[in-house]
Amino acid sequence: MPRLLVLVLAAFQLHAGPVARTLQDPLSYAPAATLGVAGSLDWASSQPYFRQGWLEANPGFTRSGNRNSQPVQPPVGYRRIVVREVLPMLATSMAINTFSYWLEQKGSRRLGRILRWTTCGALTAASARSFGQWHRNRAGRP
Repeated sequence: MPRLLVLVLAAFQLHAGPVARTLQDPLSYAPAATLGVAGSLDWASSQPYFRQGWLEANPGFTRSGNRNSQPVQPPVGYRRIVVREVLPMLATSMAINTFSYWLEQKGSRRLGRILRWTTCGALTAASARSFGQWHRNRAGRP
């Protein structure tokens, strides 16, 4: 067997445990799922205001890319939520959780758990703004 292949297989076996645990851990998915739900609720609750002529303040969801401009179409907005927010959040969470499980495997169990839980909380907090906007929209105070 070529040396490079042996090294790759050895590296995979070394990291297979942390990767497998990351894939099974709900904390890997919770921040991205929460952000997706919050963004979708915010976007859906904003649609009646857009139909009345209101402008979108978030430049990531406007046609021109500027603040306070015409919003993109609803399907485009939902796609942007997934592609620009949820998928990067999922990748970040998975990478951090894999690293934290690797730390646990190397003997730093407490540090790995602290890293995993605090990161999950911090990443989930990113959805608070969208939840707040959703509540304001539902109350009629966009």
